[in-house]
Amino acid sequence: MKLNDIERSLRSQLGLPEPRPSGARVERPTHDLEGLYRLLIDLRHEAELVGKIPVGYPRYVDVVMRVIHALLPWYTRPIERFSGIASRTVSELTEQVAQLIREQELNQRRIREMEIEIQDLRARLENR
Repeated sequence: MKLNDIERSLRSQLGLPEPRPSGARVERPTHDLEGLYRLLIDLRHEAELVGKIPVGYPRYVDVVMRVIHALLPWYTRPIERFSGIASRTVSELTEQVAQLIREQELNQRRIREMEIEIQDLRARLENR
């Protein structure tokens, strides 16, 4: 059995990706967790604003909005409850995605270390 075959077998058994050829361009993974994390932060922020009267409107607009809010509880309360649930759900998802990002970075470091070890072992075996 050749050295390349042994290495390929080890990689498949350990579930490691094939090494990139030297000089190959590193592509961004299709699962952009950091982009998803930013979107979740934005979504949580927007969900927390539902049901809150914006600041800075003229006083008469503020009064009208408060009256509408008070007169339409059957309409506004379910929206506020949904927004609260969405905000809590997004907060949990945000924490989970942050954990996945940390684990992904750790796994990438481990893979790089293993690739270096494999190259060292290959060099030692070839020198024998």
